[in-house]
Amino acid sequence: MPAFDKLIEAIQLLSYGAVLAIVAPLFPFLYVVMRWRAPGNGHPGIGTLGSVHYFLVMGLLILLAGMANLTYGYFSTTPIEPELTRMSWGMTAGSLAFLALNFGLLRMTRDLSDLSDVRRMFLGFFQVMTGLAAFTVLLLLFATWFQEAEGDKAIVERTDALKLYGSWVAYFLSAYIGSTVYLTRSCPRS
Repeated sequence: MPAFDKLIEAIQLLSYGAVLAIVAPLFPFLYVVMRWRAPGNGHPGIGTLGSVHYFLVMGLLILLAGMANLTYGYFSTTPIEPELTRMSWGMTAGSLAFLALNFGLLRMTRDLSDLSDVRRMFLGFFQVMTGLAAFTVLLLLFATWFQEAEGDKAIVERTDALKLYGSWVAYFLSAYIGSTVYLTRSCPRS
């Protein structure tokens, strides 16, 4: 059984690494889009503003993941590994500190207010990322819900999985809906 627990732990770490490996290379693509959409020949501060917004979005995504893990740990009926709890608190506290830093840097870029397209683009990026996460975890939630469980241990494991996926769905779906509503209301009507 300990080998199985180590395998699950390794899969969790690999999933976090895979998400970072997929998301990290997106900034050069977003930078090209920002330059292309900028008025004239581009703005000299567009790269700085874009990178601050990019890391702001990354901090928000990690904050949501850490808070979802902490919520699962709080509502779980089985004892949670202390490593998961410490990692979740570290993700939450670290991302809050990083968000505070990025919000401070964002205040320094107030003279770039004519680049509202950059802000909207990264809010759209946040909407896409939270939507993908919410969709994936919602599928896992319903797949687990309809999974047949035989025996008491299987029922407890399924219940814990439902709590885990439910906490992730709650955070990421709320963020997705919130960003969608904000983007919809801030769009200029024609």
